[in-house]
Amino acid sequence: EPSRSTISGAVPSGTYISKDHKHIVIGANTDNLFKKLMCTIGRIQMASDPKYSTNALRVQHVDEIEDVISKWSASLDLKDSLEILQSNGIPAGPIYNAKDMIEDPHYKSRGLFETIEINGKQVKLPAILPKLSGTPGRTDWAGPDLGEHNYEVFSKILGMDDLMIEGLSR
Repeated sequence: EPSRSTISGAVPSGTYISKDHKHIVIGANTDNLFKKLMCTIGRIQMASDPKYSTNALRVQHVDEIEDVISKWSASLDLKDSLEILQSNGIPAGPIYNAKDMIEDPHYKSRGLFETIEINGKQVKLPAILPKLSGTPGRTDWAGPDLGEHNYEVFSKILGMDDLMIEGLSR
């Protein structure tokens, strides 16, 4: 999972956590976008307050601004906050985790994941990229089982005798 972060010297620009524990990135660090964002999230007084009128001034009050946006973000599910922000012209987007990527229709339509069998189970893996028309690439083998080559490594590479190797498994 991503951790909350900001871009130093650009206020506000950062990631926030929504009510449904998803991550959203919001970038509203120009003077006009800041005013728009504050009006959009119901903080009209902050939009017109001179102490936030420029980025240089907002940098001085970054903690206060980040706190306001964090609280607003935490009050809504990701889908709702994105809809509100994007419909008001505020740059914002989701930050995906692996599950989000696998379920996203765009990722699916682009073939960004492939399914292979590992020990009788179907497992999704990132597909080979870029996809070339003549040689699109695919995963034919998931690799060895865990520990499959231990004896070989212990004896031939590490020079351990059978007694030492046997002692490892106790």
